[in-house]
Amino acid sequence: MTRIKKNPRSLKLIDRILYALNVVAAILLTLSFITPYIAPDSFPLLSALSLLVSPLLAVNLAFVIYWLFRLKKRIWVSSLLLIVAYFHFNAFWGWGSGEQTTTAKSLKVLSFNVELFEAYRENPDPDVIKKMQQLIDDHQPDVLLLQEYYKLESDLFRSFKHRYTHFKGAKRMGHAIFSKHPIINKGAFDFNKTGNNALFADIVAHQDTVRVYNIHLQSFKISPSVANLQEGSGNLIRRRISEAFKLQQEQAAEVLAHSQQSGYPVIMGGDLNNTAFSYVYRKFALVYQDAYAEAGSGLGSTFTFDFYPIRIDYIFADKELKINSFKTLDRPFGDHAPILGVVGWD
Repeated sequence: MTRIKKNPRSLKLIDRILYALNVVAAILLTLSFITPYIAPDSFPLLSALSLLVSPLLAVNLAFVIYWLFRLKKRIWVSSLLLIVAYFHFNAFWGWGSGEQTTTAKSLKVLSFNVELFEAYRENPDPDVIKKMQQLIDDHQPDVLLLQEYYKLESDLFRSFKHRYTHFKGAKRMGHAIFSKHPIINKGAFDFNKTGNNALFADIVAHQDTVRVYNIHLQSFKISPSVANLQEGSGNLIRRRISEAFKLQQEQAAEVLAHSQQSGYPVIMGGDLNNTAFSYVYRKFALVYQDAYAEAGSGLGSTFTFDFYPIRIDYIFADKELKINSFKTLDRPFGDHAPILGVVGWD
């Protein structure tokens, strides 16, 4: 039997090509380390790297495995970067036990981008209302924050005696805060040039008042599919990404300035349309606790972009409050996963 011999020259050529690709992936990952610190209005396209951190980590890990099998010193290029990434991106993986701690008082908050309950999809799920009702019945939230809300002719939210639904102008896409506790004050930001929005409501719970925000920052207006990205105009996609990052920066600044003038403890929930590696996330996380980072477990993905999962939905809370628990729930319909946090105080 003839043994097929490996050509050492071919292997060397393959190694050189892969090492060149490894260096490119390493440079991109290194650049992603600084994106949380650079304002998108200065370098919007560099900010786009925040959307690619997950695949860049995966690619660099693949190179580590390859060089490990090849027993090459080149393994250190990506290995060192992955170690740095582990400490730099501390919100990448939740290390919580998933168990709930208790406080004297608490609010159970569920946030969910319902995507207009699939009303405008080509093939909508016929059981959307039933699945939404099941979600509410299973988890019994005290406060329900809905992004991309669509008014339904249904008693779906009958268990919430207090509510604030807001539609900007004649738009069919709105946002909503449903509460089992009284709402004594409320308002909307009505961001310029967009259907995205943020609401706030002062809720009296357990004889205390808490200000709750429902946030939906600027969308990219790009279908979550690599195929659709390939079909679209490169210039159009770059322009939309750049504009979205700049608007997110403005919207986040507006919400944070407003929240820091609140005389009440603050809880925020919603869809930031950006990852935990972004500039806008860092701005929120500097002021408030990220419930997932404090009490979540596992990857915590809330949205799937074609083939890789990302976390773009969040619950934040004042640092004086306690994150009793946090869970990323199974997706009942649409592209987003609901998130559930219990925020407490004594």
